[in-house]
Amino acid sequence: MIDENPCKRIKSPAKSHSDVNALQLEDVQKIITKLPKYHDQRARMFILLVLNTGIREGEAAGLEWQDIDYDKHLISIKPIIGILSYAITA
Repeated sequence: MIDENPCKRIKSPAKSHSDVNALQLEDVQKIITKLPKYHDQRARMFILLVLNTGIREGEAAGLEWQDIDYDKHLISIKPIIGILSYAITA
C-alpha cells in the first residue's frame, strides 16, 4: 500500500497567457477602405478572406482549390497538425 499520493509531488506546467492582438472594428474598416488602392489582387482577396472568415493567415495560405465548395458556400479548413477538421460556411 502506498502511504502518500505520488502525484502530489508533480508540478503542473506553467500556463502561458499570450495576449491576443485582435483587430478592432475601426482598424478593419480602415483596411477595407484602402484595399481598392492596393494593386495586388491576390493579396486583396487573401486579406478579405481572412477578415471575413476569421481564419488564421496560415490556414488561409494552406487552402487549395478543392477546399472550396462553391455550391454549398463552404470552405474546408485543414489543420496543420491533422487532428481536427472544421468548416466555415457563408
